[in-house]
Amino acid sequence: MKQIFAPGCALMLYKPHLAQLLHEIMVQNLGDTERLDLCCQNHPQLPDRVRVINTCPGCDRRYRNDYPDSTTISLWEILARGNWFSFPDYGGQIMTISDACPTRNQARVHRAVRTLMDRMNIRLVEPERTGEKGVCCGDSFWGTLPTEQVKEKMVARASEMRRRCGCLLCLLR
Repeated sequence: MKQIFAPGCALMLYKPHLAQLLHEIMVQNLGDTERLDLCCQNHPQLPDRVRVINTCPGCDRRYRNDYPDSTTISLWEILARGNWFSFPDYGGQIMTISDACPTRNQARVHRAVRTLMDRMNIRLVEPERTGEKGVCCGDSFWGTLPTEQVKEKMVARASEMRRRCGCLLCLLR
């Protein structure tokens, strides 16, 4: 099956050189992999039976729903399956996580991210509402709600993480 790396808009806007580096690493370790820089919301023309490797939960959902003859897989799943990428060691640092809304029902993505956290020696403290029970962080409301309301939703979701952790640092805040 042909594969295409779709780095997504956020990565391309934030650090396009990282998209290029990731693509090069994929070609070296996964073989022939084309790159698609067109935003998924612009309805790129994909060939039938292609595997789209993505970095964005929104892209994951769009390719999964809009291209039934193709498959989608997150970069996190690719990295979790392989042993060709070197991860930093965070020395058991305690962290929490917010699973993205577009992949809320995709346990494959949740497992991969947690596998990578384990490889980085991160002690994960799961929030109360996580995985399939996760709550939207507010990001999907950009453009439909006033910016202040979106920020309020984000702050509310983030404060759930802090309450759940229970580590000394969070208790002192």
